[in-house]
Amino acid sequence: MSTLTGTLALVALLTLPSSASAKIYHSKQGALKLAFPRATRIASKNIFLNGADVARIKKLCGEAPASKLIRTYVGFNGKTITGYALIETFVVRTLPATMMFVLDPKGSISAIHVLAFHEPLEYQPPKRWLAQFKKKNKPAQTVLGRHVAGIAGSTLSAQAVSKRARLAMTITRVAIVEKSSGK
Repeated sequence: MSTLTGTLALVALLTLPSSASAKIYHSKQGALKLAFPRATRIASKNIFLNGADVARIKKLCGEAPASKLIRTYVGFNGKTITGYALIETFVVRTLPATMMFVLDPKGSISAIHVLAFHEPLEYQPPKRWLAQFKKKNKPAQTVLGRHVAGIAGSTLSAQAVSKRARLAMTITRVAIVEKSSGK
């Protein structure tokens, strides 16, 4: 390739519009209102996982959390806990996505919401696809290809969300639900 051809190709690449357009859908406060629409109070809570917690989480879902510090949000109606939310930012292919995993008081998935998505929008998991996680209460129920259908053309997005859903569910059960019930 000649220098002129290479330069023209580079100029063409730099002047073409990018197919990746970041989308931010909700602020943290807006997301928490979405997670807990009837809550009278929402509290943030930091959870520090010990070695036994990490080992148990890995055993139950096949994945270890990226950090031993987990920030959760707890929705209350009066003094009653209505659920938990974990917000996580992770890389899908090469760019980040931020998702919120909402869980009921027993640790089952209530909803998954896309808060921000920086990959090309055609790789974003649609709401209908995310809805299949609702009421899943065991890590095995979130395994892609078994109990969760894939997304044609968005395999990496589907894998990333399924993995994070398993982790969110298992972290909530091990570090919150079981500890609060004395198990």
